[in-house]
Amino acid sequence: MGIDLDHIVTEFHSLEISLKKIEEENLYNTDTSTISGSIDTIRQKFGAYNELTDDEGRIKIPLHEANSAELTGDFLLYSPTSLRPVYAYYNIEKQSRSRIQPSKIDDTVFAHHVRFWTSKYTPTTEPSYINSNNSEKKISAPSSVVEPKIKYNDSEEEQFYDRLRSFVSDQRETARIEARDAYEQYPFSAFRNQYDGVPTLVPLSFRSATTELGPRLTVILPDEFRNKDFRGDYGIYKENEVLVDVIETDGGINSDKINKLLPAEGIIKGINAHRSVIELLTDRCDVKAIKILRTIVEESEDSLLRIAPLFNPVPYNREFSAVQTAEKSDEKREIITGAEPVTFEPDKTIGAEFSLLNNHQTVAAERVISSNEVLCIHGPPGTGKTRTLVTLIRELVNSGNRVLACAHSNQATDNLLVGTSTFDEADPGSLHGTLPDDISVARVGSNVTTRIVSSNYWVRNSNANAATADVVCATMSAASDFTVNEFDFAVVDEASQASIPASLIPFNSAEKIVLAGDHKQLPPYSSSELEEQEMEISLFEHFIERYGDDVTTLLQKQYRMNELIASFSNQAFYEGRLETAIRNKDWTLDGFDPVLAIDIEGKEDRANGKSRKNTDEAKSVAQRVLEFREAGIASSEIGVITAYRGQIGAIKSELSNIDPSTNNVKIDTIDSFQGSEREAIIVSFVRSNENGNAGFLTFPDEGPRRLNVALTRARKQLTLIGNWETLCSSENREDCTAVYQNLFDWLNEQDLVRSKQPTQLQK
Repeated sequence: MGIDLDHIVTEFHSLEISLKKIEEENLYNTDTSTISGSIDTIRQKFGAYNELTDDEGRIKIPLHEANSAELTGDFLLYSPTSLRPVYAYYNIEKQSRSRIQPSKIDDTVFAHHVRFWTSKYTPTTEPSYINSNNSEKKISAPSSVVEPKIKYNDSEEEQFYDRLRSFVSDQRETARIEARDAYEQYPFSAFRNQYDGVPTLVPLSFRSATTELGPRLTVILPDEFRNKDFRGDYGIYKENEVLVDVIETDGGINSDKINKLLPAEGIIKGINAHRSVIELLTDRCDVKAIKILRTIVEESEDSLLRIAPLFNPVPYNREFSAVQTAEKSDEKREIITGAEPVTFEPDKTIGAEFSLLNNHQTVAAERVISSNEVLCIHGPPGTGKTRTLVTLIRELVNSGNRVLACAHSNQATDNLLVGTSTFDEADPGSLHGTLPDDISVARVGSNVTTRIVSSNYWVRNSNANAATADVVCATMSAASDFTVNEFDFAVVDEASQASIPASLIPFNSAEKIVLAGDHKQLPPYSSSELEEQEMEISLFEHFIERYGDDVTTLLQKQYRMNELIASFSNQAFYEGRLETAIRNKDWTLDGFDPVLAIDIEGKEDRANGKSRKNTDEAKSVAQRVLEFREAGIASSEIGVITAYRGQIGAIKSELSNIDPSTNNVKIDTIDSFQGSEREAIIVSFVRSNENGNAGFLTFPDEGPRRLNVALTRARKQLTLIGNWETLCSSENREDCTAVYQNLFDWLNEQDLVRSKQPTQLQK
């Protein structure tokens, strides 16, 4: 394992540094045949450090002594010129710089002076700058056999699988009820923002019920919408349950009767781009509602309808089936329920190369390769979880494995595949930017989220076109198309955000599974501002409960945020085990401290029926955004997150009065912001009342996780706005107000709290 680069960079900048001087005759005077490709890889690693990169993008590559890892103070210079990238050194004979092409650099003596920066070579003695005060925490050798901490007996095992089936059934019904409630409570435009739907349809025909079939209604898109598609543009697919409603009629039917009896429920039984056949559900529709729809079709020439998605049964059917399959598989069932130990074979890691990963990431990757059943990679915010997975997948394929790469959503799946890639530049932290051309990749599923994916990887017939791909990317649900153990490994990103039944789909499709996530952030299902419900854990967390920490590996170095921003979360949620990389340790925005808490006694009000808003806090948010914008911070680099959806509108209203523009400021709930980050983040907690009631923010299980998400989205500046007396007041019930009190105490200890009204706020 190579020496951690943070220590190298720190030591390098304590020395007098200079461009390496060398005589031309000695340039190739070493045997470097065993280090092919190393310098270019090392250059990429050092390029991540601002301390080694100048404004023109040139990178200093520190060099070590010929036979030890002690730094010489010399460096090799890489220049990414627009015409042809080159490496440079100081030529003693010519008394000037000389250039070396990248294709020849590994044949030079320089390869010998960077070999200890790779994982292939280990110095015989530890360099002097690695000591007990600054070295990484020692990583102990993990056990090769991990015995379960908790075992189920036969009765408990049966109850476990019964509970999973009940959970899927409950979620089906919950999804249906929530969609129906949303349709009835919100304007259709607001409903479509979350659920989609077709705003205007022309009724075409109505067929009465038969013995085998219910009444069927055929609808078609109007002429002006013929460039649209039911599926791609409106999210309507075969077997979806939908709501059918009347939006316009010629007056032949009483509007009060329509409003009382409709919408009606139905199932999409036939669909193409412009036409859809809906079978009305007689057991859920009033017979008078069906009669109204028939009358409209047969007697009204100018009536218009709309349909709203109510429920898609396909994901739930797949999850239910996955539970059944896992229960019937002896090998899967025994691991899932803790009947057998999880095992590892360390010898499998011999020859594996992870030169672009840090020590903790390398341990995680090697642990995966040695695993026989499962490994959980615990990746707190900014620790390079996705980069670790991308590098791991490349090594797994190079070792002859076929890999299924999954996530819980299309967006998360495509992020793993292409990241922030454009047609001009590939994201080096994605599969698209990392895998060589000789590794084939296929993206399967009905929806992709970027043109890069659709142009390069998307295949519409997964069984035929993905059968020979080395890496197949799919959502967990779409992985149901594959047979049992079709893949050697299933690698699941954001696994802590997926339910156990959903995660069983990729687990059934592969012999071994890798689950990467963070169970200290929000789980798959938890209470919301509108409803309190039992928190549902992920398969990731389930395995940790069954087998303990020996089945997981923690990524311990965070590269996202300023050290002060990370400080409280590190201590409160990660036992102080996280380290901050040198490159981002002192990141700040000019003129702003990294953390500021504003204690404001605003007034909370109801918003949108059951949600809440706080106008005083919204004004404080707007004032803070204005300060950032006047300081030259781009609106796209400012994020506002709030506990309540009703506060979003209040904040947008206040921001509308600000100049310069704030159009690109992202405003969303804490739950929706999980996975996102910005240079500056403002958090509005909303709750402020005499009863000290902070609502779902202080629920005992998910409350700390929701707070952790809020605190870890900012890179350089975090502003926390709220009534801290309300947030820290216990309601004489089990809650997590102690966590908020600890946070407030820490903020005061650091002198980061300001008690001012919006008009008085300072930078």
